[in-house]
Amino acid sequence: MESLRILWLNHRDQKHPQAGGSEVHFWEIAKRLTSWGNEVTLLSERFKVAPDHELLGDVEIYRIGGRASVHFHAVWKYLRKFKHQYDVVVDDIAHAVPWFTPIYVKKPIIAVVHHVHREILRQELSFPYSRITYLAEQAIPRIYQNVPFLTVSESTKEDLVSLGIRQEMIGVVYNGVDHELYKPDWGSKSHYPHVLYLGRVKRYKNVDHVLKSIKLVAEKVPNVRLSIAGRGDGNVVEKLKNTVRKLNLESIVAFHGEVSEDEKIRLLQQAWVYVTASVREGWGITVIEAAACGTPTIAYGVAGLKDAVVDGQTGLLSPYNDEKTLSDLIVTTLEDSVLREKLSKKAAEFSKQFNWDKTAIQTLEMIKNAILWASMAQRVEYKINQRLSLSLK
Repeated sequence: MESLRILWLNHRDQKHPQAGGSEVHFWEIAKRLTSWGNEVTLLSERFKVAPDHELLGDVEIYRIGGRASVHFHAVWKYLRKFKHQYDVVVDDIAHAVPWFTPIYVKKPIIAVVHHVHREILRQELSFPYSRITYLAEQAIPRIYQNVPFLTVSESTKEDLVSLGIRQEMIGVVYNGVDHELYKPDWGSKSHYPHVLYLGRVKRYKNVDHVLKSIKLVAEKVPNVRLSIAGRGDGNVVEKLKNTVRKLNLESIVAFHGEVSEDEKIRLLQQAWVYVTASVREGWGITVIEAAACGTPTIAYGVAGLKDAVVDGQTGLLSPYNDEKTLSDLIVTTLEDSVLREKLSKKAAEFSKQFNWDKTAIQTLEMIKNAILWASMAQRVEYKINQRLSLSLK
């Protein structure tokens, strides 16, 4: 198959102030696809100070509409400008609300789902927006019933099946990690017990659970410190800072805010353990980045995180919403240097099977398969119509 012209729909691009894992996923794949001779264009929402049209590397970006209107603008933009320009459309349902492309796109489509949101919507959105978004997500099986899906973990595949997507229509392609950047520096571990949360600061990430757990950890582990790094919602950050004051953790907890790539890697290399308490994830890119830096993860054993953490080998998993067990696992890992070294080395070894080149190659294969699938479906539909036509004569 010749090089492809790919139109990719995602709510945000990698420069968006609220960009997260799905934007990392898009960018790491897109820059590789273009380097292999393919054309990639992204449609995403506008944000302040960003131009409406921009070329990043060889990836063309069009920013349209806002958070609430980007879907309507995408339909308009596609029908007026793009419907004859591309071979395939990648419908990246990164933030619960689908693009509804099967309704108006006549080209081959592949849908990308990082995770099914469900209970996250009640935490992140107020009523009635949470209900509207929930209903939009529930409509995915009906609208996309003949569209192949790509997802990033077996957990999300299971969730998609429970949502009503046929299992044979779903392929799993794991996220990657850049091993040139993310690698162990065993001599750089902090001289004090260092716990790290690094990622977006959102309600569903349950960073307050990490704070409450650290309060319990501090009663048993002298000199423990917690670093919290990453951008997020200002009101959530302020609530976390208030929690720190109420728990008298000011001398233990440091807020780093958004950090550079170099600082991110330095924190991941220095930490003794990485801790996350999300209600669910698609996969957990930061977990694998931590692993690649030789840092094991303590997490709730929920969708996505139970895929990215091999319990007892690359980290330890706690039942969801059990802050006491979460704190006990942190204490055990901080106090037991033999266990911690074993987990660290296993984590670094486990991470080696994930890389963005592999992810991009497998994604390109799935995109090509989606084109073949659409071609076969069209032939079948043509034959059925032909037979119906003959039977009516």
